[in-house]
Amino acid sequence: RPEGKAAQMIARLELEVGYTLAELKQRNKSLAKQHHPDLHGGDKAAEEKLKLINEAYRYLIDHELYA
Repeated sequence: RPEGKAAQMIARLELEVGYTLAELKQRNKSLAKQHHPDLHGGDKAAEEKLKLINEAYRYLIDHELYA
């Protein structure tokens, strides 16, 4: 069971433990579309949420934290 930063990043992307690379990519794409600032008139909150999503995705990919 992941702990610390890994657990935070998994939770940020709303993933269940044991997710696959394909699921990680799909969730990232889905959340990125949902929170893209262009869809929210340049809303700063959406932009910040997108940055957090991207950070979580990069972290999980870089550390190969997927099944």
